[in-house]
Amino acid sequence: MWLRVCLASQSLVITVMSAFYNLLVQSDVNTFCSVLDSVGFDIRITPDKGRALAKKIFELTVLQKIKISSKLDRLVVASNYDPMISEMACLCLYSARDYLGAISIAEQAINRFGSIPSEEIAQSLICSLMSLAKWGDIDQFFQKHHVQFRSSNLVSLIVLAHKIRKGDVGVVCNQLTKTLELKFLLSAFNPSVLATSSAHALGFLMEQNELAILHEFACGGSVLDIGCLVGNHSIFFSKVCNARKVVSVDSEDTCCGLTSFNFALNGADLSCYSIVNARAGGDIPFSSVGKSLPQTSGFYLDLDCCKYDLVKVDIDGGEVELIKKSLHYFSQKKPVLMCEVGNQNIGVVEGLMRSVGFDCLPLTSRDAVAGDNNYLFKPN
Repeated sequence: MWLRVCLASQSLVITVMSAFYNLLVQSDVNTFCSVLDSVGFDIRITPDKGRALAKKIFELTVLQKIKISSKLDRLVVASNYDPMISEMACLCLYSARDYLGAISIAEQAINRFGSIPSEEIAQSLICSLMSLAKWGDIDQFFQKHHVQFRSSNLVSLIVLAHKIRKGDVGVVCNQLTKTLELKFLLSAFNPSVLATSSAHALGFLMEQNELAILHEFACGGSVLDIGCLVGNHSIFFSKVCNARKVVSVDSEDTCCGLTSFNFALNGADLSCYSIVNARAGGDIPFSSVGKSLPQTSGFYLDLDCCKYDLVKVDIDGGEVELIKKSLHYFSQKKPVLMCEVGNQNIGVVEGLMRSVGFDCLPLTSRDAVAGDNNYLFKPN
């Protein structure tokens, strides 16, 4: 009798947890993050061993991944380092800049299977080691697993690591730059910077298609680049578009430093550009300064801010807050806006901009896993 009661109770728990799991993976993103952040459950008793959960987490924004990153380790352990769950966790932790966490899961997954379970796990491990400047560990990893390095992506990452370690400069010279040579110090400071450096090392600018469209709006005008990273867009506006003034804004000290270095590397006229650290304060053309996470937007444009011909915004999920607070500025001064918008936020952002007389033009069509999309907003 006692055994039957225990088995019935266990069956009920599994049924309830399975139902809860199904509701969780079907919920909207905000509910999903809040519930996952506060409720623990064992994914070993879920219908699909957590695969749907992994897919859902892949699609989160950087800010959302940061929110739940502390919960990922127990999910991976519960799955016994299932390759897909481990891969999801590594990518998520790397995006959230928990490099040690990503390295730990990758190493344990590799030890569990005796080889690299997936290319994505290897990429997360190498990128995390680069971000921490653990060059010797990268060499050891490559020597130990070089037989598995059949993928050109993994080989190119090792090559890039060696270039960054030596302090190499990427040179971009193509039809878009009008044969001008644009130079950028290669770096692996964070995931976005590393992705940009990967493009520079191959002789390309990030978002070349978008830059070709923005050329006419920046040409000879004034440009505000919010979320400048290493100056990829800013230097294009300054050197190729001959913008009268470029103001480059970032909330990361290192990004501000890299942008300043790259402007100097390209011989830019000091009177034609300025770099603003949005966290440190200083001469900021906004009415408020953010003091929260680097990706959030605690600042905004007010009517005292000068008129820009073009405003570019790429702040990893903080765009809704910035645009809401800056709506009067866009309504009155009517700059062209290019904004990277989280896929779940485009309805809100498009509605806000249309309410003050802007038309919306999608510039990219990435899916949720590939990333957020860029949109051009022009005054109608």
